[in-house]
Amino acid sequence: MISKTIKIINSDGIIVFIMKLATYLFYKLFSCEKLIVYEIDLNNYNENIKIQMDISYRVATESDIKNLNNFMYDYNKKTKRYSLERISVGDECVLAIYNDDVVGYIWIMKAQMELSAARLIDIPKEKAYIYRGYIREDYRGKRIFNGIDQYIFNKLKNENYQYVVTTVSMKNLSSIRTRERIGFKRIGTITQFRFLCMKYDKVSKEALNDIYKVNMS
Repeated sequence: MISKTIKIINSDGIIVFIMKLATYLFYKLFSCEKLIVYEIDLNNYNENIKIQMDISYRVATESDIKNLNNFMYDYNKKTKRYSLERISVGDECVLAIYNDDVVGYIWIMKAQMELSAARLIDIPKEKAYIYRGYIREDYRGKRIFNGIDQYIFNKLKNENYQYVVTTVSMKNLSSIRTRERIGFKRIGTITQFRFLCMKYDKVSKEALNDIYKVNMS
């Protein structure tokens, strides 16, 4: 490690090295993420999106979650532990299955919404929140997300939910297209600031008054 650092200093010069190090530490210690908040009416969405594969869907068991690995499914030990906690309080994970393999998933949270990890707020009981969607890299571009969406929408309609809420990073253009293709409407934004151990979430309350039941001030 030390020899590698010395090589970098020798090739770039000490000033350039310090600037690169400062930039690296800044982005490690500070982050700012802007999320779009979307909502969809379960009686008014695009049901005509064709999925390009013969996919089946089901709700995951605890055993399914334990078998998701970090390499293929972005699931490390911390994520598994949190997910199992969420199952214990009623959250559900819908799996997309192709040839007996899990190719994607989306999580459902009912009557609550996650502003950021482990920070939840109540939302009206007729609304559900979907989060942590993921499609395996080798199956992307086949509209599998929209297939999981439609399965979830039908499931929630049968449980008398009227709306689904979700968030998408403004940087994730692919997910934005996916959500808007099926009929999600933008209703607000959340800006997440992180510095060291401090966290702050700025919510556009004016656009979200119909969702939040709690005082966000």
